[in-house]
Amino acid sequence: MTTCTTRCPMWGMPIGSPRTCPLCGQVFKDTKWDAVEDHYRSQHKDSAIPHEEWWDSVCNEHRN
Repeated sequence: MTTCTTRCPMWGMPIGSPRTCPLCGQVFKDTKWDAVEDHYRSQHKDSAIPHEEWWDSVCNEHRN
C-alpha cells in the first residue's frame, strides 16, 4: 500500500535508491538521505521551502 501523497515533495519519484533532489533532479548514488540533505542545504538554501520544513513534509515511504 502506498502512503505517499501529493503533499510529499518526492511525489512521483521512485522510492528507494537512487535518491534524487526534488528541486533540481540531481541524482545521488548514495542510498541514504545524507547526500541529498547536504546538497539541499548548500544548493537550495534560498529555496522557498526551508530544509527542515521540506524534510518534515517527506512521507515515511520516501524517508526509508
